[in-house]
Amino acid sequence: MNNYRKEFVELAKTYKSINKIEKNKLVDFYNDNCIDLVKKSRHYRMGYQDSWCAMFASVCAFKTGLKSFPYEVSVYQMCLLAKESKTFNNDVSSVKQGDLIIYNWNGDYIPDHVGIVDSVKNGVITTIEGNYNRSVNSRVLSAHSHSINGFITLTE
Repeated sequence: MNNYRKEFVELAKTYKSINKIEKNKLVDFYNDNCIDLVKKSRHYRMGYQDSWCAMFASVCAFKTGLKSFPYEVSVYQMCLLAKESKTFNNDVSSVKQGDLIIYNWNGDYIPDHVGIVDSVKNGVITTIEGNYNRSVNSRVLSAHSHSINGFITLTE
């Protein structure tokens, strides 16, 4: 396993069950450090009330030193970037620790949540996700869940 994948996941895990003040510090970190990695036409300063799953993944990627990452605060835009770079896929058999999982909760095929894959074993995916019940939490789901919109493969 590539070391950057493990570092990315382990860093995300350190934020499990953060409170509102700690989450706001992540928002500030994003605005101070990550926003310049987003396309200039998409620069958006996060507010404390915004949905923050993509911001969380972006902050963890930045802190881990990932260069090839779809830095964004919009899951939809994150997916567009991944499609442009040919790193978006629907092949659950290729998913590894440290990849991103994209969800579509309401069945309209528009991506609306992102998580970080912690593990894939025996048809079960475990993730670490920001903005899951207003904190950072793990989720366990079937690799064939209808809520999965796709995956973004990360490279160093």
